[in-house]
Amino acid sequence: MLNWFNRKKAFQSVSAEQVEGFLLTGEGQALDVRTREEFASGHLPGATQLDVQSVDFVRQLEKLDPEKPYYVYCRSGGRSTRACQRMTDQGFKQVHNLVGGLGGWKGKIVTDS
Repeated sequence: MLNWFNRKKAFQSVSAEQVEGFLLTGEGQALDVRTREEFASGHLPGATQLDVQSVDFVRQLEKLDPEKPYYVYCRSGGRSTRACQRMTDQGFKQVHNLVGGLGGWKGKIVTDS
């Protein structure tokens, strides 16, 4: 158990402004790790939804390209931090956690309606 707390963070934390810039240039994919219901109520444009609390989260990750940059977010940053760690554990190379989650996002939000 002590090893988990001592392991080095293998992903980067990035600001909303940085994520917005990367997404505008097409560099990477926004990954929303909230529930489907939360995603439907509002998410970043073009985001893919994978619920980090789902039992098949790791299996769903296998469908993604581990070489592609991902900008991971949730509501406030807790779930996305867990998702980023799981992704790096699975061999993803370019994983970025949105600081403050969707709560820190000032850009466009889209809904599924």
